[in-house]
Amino acid sequence: MSTLHGAPRPKVRVVSTDDQILQGLSQILEPHFKLEWVDAQYWAHGREHLDVDVVIHSDPHSVKAGEILLVSEVNLDTPWYEIQWPCDAPDALVQLVRSVALVKRQTLSQQWDLDHAILQVLQTDQQAGRAIQTRMLPSEPLQGERLQVELGFFPSLLLSGDFADYFVADRPSRVMVLLADVAGHGVSSAMVTVVIKNLVNRLRRNLARGSSFDLLSPSRALERINNELQVTALGKHATVFCGLIDTEQNTLTYSVAGHTPMPVLVQQGQAQVLSGKGRPVGLFDQVDYSESVVQLSEQGFHLCIASDGVLDLISGDNTQQRTQGLTHAIQHSQGQLEHLTQLLGWQEGQSLPDDVTLLMVRGG
Repeated sequence: MSTLHGAPRPKVRVVSTDDQILQGLSQILEPHFKLEWVDAQYWAHGREHLDVDVVIHSDPHSVKAGEILLVSEVNLDTPWYEIQWPCDAPDALVQLVRSVALVKRQTLSQQWDLDHAILQVLQTDQQAGRAIQTRMLPSEPLQGERLQVELGFFPSLLLSGDFADYFVADRPSRVMVLLADVAGHGVSSAMVTVVIKNLVNRLRRNLARGSSFDLLSPSRALERINNELQVTALGKHATVFCGLIDTEQNTLTYSVAGHTPMPVLVQQGQAQVLSGKGRPVGLFDQVDYSESVVQLSEQGFHLCIASDGVLDLISGDNTQQRTQGLTHAIQHSQGQLEHLTQLLGWQEGQSLPDDVTLLMVRGG
């Protein structure tokens, strides 16, 4: 017969009002099991016994005085075994209780194995989703004409609600940068990043063949993203910053869809928090995004665009203080992403409450 060697002593609950039954069972079972007595008057019929291995219940309505029901699992309405009390074969009773406890534990073990298998499948699926999502992001820093862009991507879970992209637009001197922060976490938010990426790819193809120039207008690009989320009806929204950098004109043209914190531009050692506002994409049918233009210094500049999860890395009593801390860190980062993460106190493998994405742009 199978045994329970190496496992904690099975827990047996006796539900009865008979002190003699309790005393008799204690002498037989106590050396082998962890015994607990419950007064049947205060234990509602049918109440579950999720915290024990075996329940012994005496039936006060039995015509045979002291008849005992041994119950496995938790349902007292379907007992497994009936025995007579007093018991004339104590060893047999011990073996019976041990067998019932073993069946209970095996059932739980099988359920745990099933749950563990399901969890592994889910984790494998999420890891596959993570790989797909990672491939949607730029794989290498961009080295353009007098312009460099690099990405720091630090998801809080396997699947992220952040999305970032950068690429040369219609000519080498013009580069588009985009950062989206989808509300929430997990699979549903990650699906929205896929929708945004697919639309951006479609706009890039349209631009390449000259069928649409929406991508050259940050405000129009946000309108297209908003329309796409409205059509897909995923019930999710996102904040977005979209900018077009022109190294010939030395300008940054940008549009904002509820994005926070606003990007920080550093020129001649001075930090400027860009201004702008607009409704998040995915919430409203009718949107009207405006565009702003900032002159960029020919002597050099650096621009950092961040998702709001970065504020969780900065100490402060309120959002204003943390935003000031972020601005200070960007100002002294010298436009180096690695230096910025050090200033923010980021450590490899650090657990994060929210996704953190950083786009660092250097010019000049």
